[in-house]
Amino acid sequence: MNKPIRPPSALTKLEFDTLDADSTGQVSLQNLADALQAKNWPVTETELKAMVDLADVEGTGNVSLAEYARLRQLMEQVDHTHTRRINRTDIGIELRRLGLDANDAKISDMIQVADEDGDDKVGIFEFWRLLVAFPSERIGSGAAVVRHWYNNTHLVAAKLATLRQHQLDTAGDLVAGTACGAAACLVGHPFDTVKIRMQMDPKAGIMQSARHLGLGGLYRGLGSPMATQPLITAICFMSYGQAKAFMQGRDLSTPLSIPQLCLCGAFSGLVNTVVVAPMELVKCTMQAPGGDKMYGSSFRCAHSIVSQHGVRALFRGSVPTILREVPSYVGYFASYEGLKQLYKERYGEMGPAAVCGIGGIAGVVTWTVSYPQDVIKSHIQLQDPNKPLRYKAILFDGGFWRCGNYLVQQEGWRSLWRGYTPCALRSVPANAAGFFVYEQVVSMWSSTNV
Repeated sequence: MNKPIRPPSALTKLEFDTLDADSTGQVSLQNLADALQAKNWPVTETELKAMVDLADVEGTGNVSLAEYARLRQLMEQVDHTHTRRINRTDIGIELRRLGLDANDAKISDMIQVADEDGDDKVGIFEFWRLLVAFPSERIGSGAAVVRHWYNNTHLVAAKLATLRQHQLDTAGDLVAGTACGAAACLVGHPFDTVKIRMQMDPKAGIMQSARHLGLGGLYRGLGSPMATQPLITAICFMSYGQAKAFMQGRDLSTPLSIPQLCLCGAFSGLVNTVVVAPMELVKCTMQAPGGDKMYGSSFRCAHSIVSQHGVRALFRGSVPTILREVPSYVGYFASYEGLKQLYKERYGEMGPAAVCGIGGIAGVVTWTVSYPQDVIKSHIQLQDPNKPLRYKAILFDGGFWRCGNYLVQQEGWRSLWRGYTPCALRSVPANAAGFFVYEQVVSMWSSTNV
């Protein structure tokens, strides 16, 4: 933003002095936070930083009187009624000047995007926050602001919602990811048990497996994923959040493109493999026919593997796990974030039903792009370690190619999709529950950690 076009008025200086509570001649991020919290705004640290960055032309990390005056004078170009707030009349006058349709419904939509205190007007703080969602070339004049506000109302709302609800620090990513993992694990584990049984037994069907196992059997092996899945999901969301922050840089209000989201998801999947490979080995061993009778618990299973074959044996199948995890999380995050952006641009804020629906779709996409790799991984991990390996590695593939080729030759291409149906069924409620819990935790965390 440019410097003020004229010296600040007495009222503007009084406003600035009120904001500058510690009389330093600069409004800091904490000064702004205190002022907005006094108005009971559910403001996040990300919003505050974006607002300060917008006004901070000189790069001091604070807002000077001259920088604040520029904001106020930009707003005054739209404040035709001279009330120091932008009301319906002001927007109507500006729209007619621009030759745009000044109908009441559109004006209501525009005000609703910015109105935080419910007075049907836009004050200086609301205007300041509104500008954060604008491209820099659209805030050169009051007319440019109103034109962009009018033409891109839903897009502006989506960017503001991104700032408010979906930017977390590392601790927030860990907490929300942990809650997401726990919810998804509890809802989806019975389906996962049936999937493993169908992968290892060509004659097993969904209903047959469910009846044979019973309720207790469907939750066989739950100890291992419940002890580790929340941690894994937390690491996944944390690494994804760090990748997003790196991609976005200072411009946190701009949604990432689909290719950028895919890169962030791939990084998350790669990081995740370090923890998920041993957990998957124990879980698959417990869920395979006879696994629970042989070991009794996930802990005993892991202890038996380590005592007989060493710690390295826990990482059997790590390369196939990478080949599953990377495309899996590309599909997971890119589909969820992409559909969420699209929904917000068209319809505004998402409700619980939209979150669950998009989360369920993301779950299906996740497994669709990674399911054959999961089948191959399960076969490699469930090889008898006491016998010579059937699937020897080619270069560094961990036996992936030979295992996949063997399954196709012996049982056809359909063998790579055996158990997909219960997996797809599992992914819908599990990921709907996971993302619903995640968004709830994000909302609570964002409103309490400023």
